[in-house]
Amino acid sequence: MLNFSDAASLIRRVKCKVFGKEFSFILESHGCDRWYLQVGMVCGDSETGEQRFYSGGKYYVSPHSTLDEIVKKCLMACIQFIEHEVREGFLYSGRAIFGPHITLEALFVAAEYTEERKINENFNQLEEK
Repeated sequence: MLNFSDAASLIRRVKCKVFGKEFSFILESHGCDRWYLQVGMVCGDSETGEQRFYSGGKYYVSPHSTLDEIVKKCLMACIQFIEHEVREGFLYSGRAIFGPHITLEALFVAAEYTEERKINENFNQLEEK
């Protein structure tokens, strides 16, 4: 079983730099066995361009985690941080249609509007030789 100090030491060894910007990693404790990992970086606001520190989501880290589970969780946190930024910056007709801040209620309403491709009738037929 890991102690908090060993887990924090492991996380300090993780480095991630994307588009010239480096992530910061923190491990916080909420009681003896309640730890969470969080990543962040200084980057521009998607609307104003103002540079400031943004933090990503929180990821539970168990004292029973293996070392590679913790390092992989660091990678996952970085990927999800970048995905969040891409979703904010990806626009269609000026709107962030895949934006990470779209409410559950709005997604629920939009779920009625789906589109499916027609099945090609010939697709499942095997060519006989």
